[in-house]
Amino acid sequence: MGIVPTEYDIRRTVGHAACQLPRMADLLGDRLSPRRRWMFERVFAGHTQELVRRVVSGKHLTRVHGDAHVQNFFFPRDDGTGKTKIIDWYTPDWVWQCWAGVSDLAYMVVRFWYPERRRWLEQSLLERYFAKLQAHGVSEYNYDDLWHDYRLAAILSLYVAIEEAVRVEAWKWYPQLEKAIRAFEDLKCLELLEG
Repeated sequence: MGIVPTEYDIRRTVGHAACQLPRMADLLGDRLSPRRRWMFERVFAGHTQELVRRVVSGKHLTRVHGDAHVQNFFFPRDDGTGKTKIIDWYTPDWVWQCWAGVSDLAYMVVRFWYPERRRWLEQSLLERYFAKLQAHGVSEYNYDDLWHDYRLAAILSLYVAIEEAVRVEAWKWYPQLEKAIRAFEDLKCLELLEG
């Protein structure tokens, strides 16, 4: 199944992103409003405990890719005559091997879909994902659990944007940061951190 992240692993991931925030803020200048700066501070203040609580439960964790996006998929040339293969060229050591399965879906949807597309397709995609889980015998995991895990994983997309802000060109990471922030707001992720 993979190595389940420990509390130390979670704190390291969150702490690493928090340490990079000032550098990203410098890169953004006035494009990082005081409201958004406050949002990031709230994330770092509350997300760790929520992540730890989720992992400590030990329920419904599975092997995850950690960097799921279309460039890491090989699709068969002919529909129905082959299998889709998932690959990766680079996985940072702070990416967890074991987590809520829906985190790979959140990673791709939140980081790579524009808000309009995400809003249009997100719920139907999650419902389809949940139906497939049930069809394959996953029980004692209801849609509310899936929704909670999806929102919790969506917050992690903010960390990826921060990490990329300090190592790649702005044209690559800035649109993903905007998408992640919009998802954070649309999905009311702050409620997870204050509840």
